[in-house]
Amino acid sequence: MKRTPQKGHRRTRRHPAGPDTGVLDLGRYLTQLRETTQPKLSRRLVEDITNFSQATIRQLEANRLKHPRLEMLDVFARLYRADSAQTQHIRDLASPPLPLAGPEPLRDCLLARPEHMQHLDDLERRGVLAGYFDPMLTVLAMNTLMRTAFVGLAEIGSLARWWFSPAGLAVVVDHPTETEFLVAFLKGQMGRYRTAPRTLETLAELLPHPQFHKPYTTSTRIAFERSTSDPIHFRNSDTGEIATASVHIQRVSNTTPTLLFSVFPHEHVAIPNPGRDVTPD
Repeated sequence: MKRTPQKGHRRTRRHPAGPDTGVLDLGRYLTQLRETTQPKLSRRLVEDITNFSQATIRQLEANRLKHPRLEMLDVFARLYRADSAQTQHIRDLASPPLPLAGPEPLRDCLLARPEHMQHLDDLERRGVLAGYFDPMLTVLAMNTLMRTAFVGLAEIGSLARWWFSPAGLAVVVDHPTETEFLVAFLKGQMGRYRTAPRTLETLAELLPHPQFHKPYTTSTRIAFERSTSDPIHFRNSDTGEIATASVHIQRVSNTTPTLLFSVFPHEHVAIPNPGRDVTPD
């Protein structure tokens, strides 16, 4: 069996810093949450509820409050009805950004451990599409099932760029809804690694796509995992047959940011002809 290592929701008004800059920040995200809470919360009302002054709230939203306490941020998270992923995102944005190695060092580290590639073999024997990705969704390695089911992904080398390519549009069913999850996931990762060169490169690649730009700049949704009750649907590009599958996302270890994506079909999946030529977008 051949494995393929790869080379390498709601609208708000604009924040003064301007969401088109792309880089995520704590103040803008808290402003979005406050303004999209129903009923909408003014700073005056937040002051009355929390006893934090409007001046403090303005400083926080303008990123002029140095080192806000986590206890303080948790008060705002609860008031703005943030879910667990959004609360984690707030904490990530309040913490120093983490460094992120480029795809090549991560791939080298992955391939240096034979058990990682053996795991892809094991998943393939069980009929599971699987691949390793960096946090910006660069492909590090895939099993044959994933490579052939997601036509063009191996050639493009990035799940995020593939997603908005003609190949991705042809495979992903209900693309607009699925894009909301993709963007929410990327925002969660970008919050942690927001100043890393790979993050900035990914933003520069994706922001020109309107399907990415709108949810990225206007939605407050954040995701770090996908519920098994929320299956994905994808299309066989040869036959048009639609498959349904559950997606599991996990860190490979606590010492590396590499992610393992496992796609568990709900029934046997007919995959396209692996010999088919694909032209990258």
